[in-house]
Amino acid sequence: MRRLIALAVTAAVLFPRAGLPAVSASKGPDTEVAQSVADLTPNSAFRLGMPIEDLEAVFAQHFSDWDRANRMAKLNRRNDLRLPGPANAKYLHRIEISKFDEERGILRSYSLLLTSPLSGSRLYQVGYAVKAFRPTSDTLGSFKMVSADLFRMWGAHHDLLSTTQRPSLIFYFDRAGKVIDDGATRCRMSFFDQINLDLKSPAAVTNVLATLEGTGCVGSKTLNFRLAGDGNTIVESGFYNIDFEGNARDMLKRVGFGQP
Repeated sequence: MRRLIALAVTAAVLFPRAGLPAVSASKGPDTEVAQSVADLTPNSAFRLGMPIEDLEAVFAQHFSDWDRANRMAKLNRRNDLRLPGPANAKYLHRIEISKFDEERGILRSYSLLLTSPLSGSRLYQVGYAVKAFRPTSDTLGSFKMVSADLFRMWGAHHDLLSTTQRPSLIFYFDRAGKVIDDGATRCRMSFFDQINLDLKSPAAVTNVLATLEGTGCVGSKTLNFRLAGDGNTIVESGFYNIDFEGNARDMLKRVGFGQP
């Protein structure tokens, strides 16, 4: 589970399941994603909860000429007990794709995390990073414009992890794909409960699931930025759409798999 948080942390300082909006969740159902934000968000074909078969179809249709790397993980990573051989079997956990736009000097990359085969190998996190090698205000836009558009879409951010040139904005969402108004106070632990979830006991993961169900904070969208020296021009961005609940349900199966 460290990989889930590490993705967000790496690009900064430091969701909803299938059928819910993948990118355009908002405070109101008719609110569209502002263009300045849309340029920094993933392709809408990547839907949280989609099975690996549908994901492969998206690759074939839209990303066949992108570089690709597959990353594996053990079904059960717990180190507090001895596990039989099948529990140590590896599965496809992460798919990374990237492409460099030479004309614009922009590198685009995705990091897509899957649940285990125990839960049908479904997408539970979409990470999308964009890096400009010749940044101007017209390349990836300005932080002031993007943050203003985010406010119009989703209201005030719930958490801010920030330095002057590396701001990171976090928004929490419910099962309907709507922003949780009091997410700043209600949902913070939902984010941090995900850390090292794959090393915890089934009882601990069950408690995390109970918290998610009780608060309704089942997902988050995080935008991380690296800014130029002017503190406004975006040099690099990272967008992370995470399904806490889908991941935790799979994790409960993984941490108990092969347990005596």
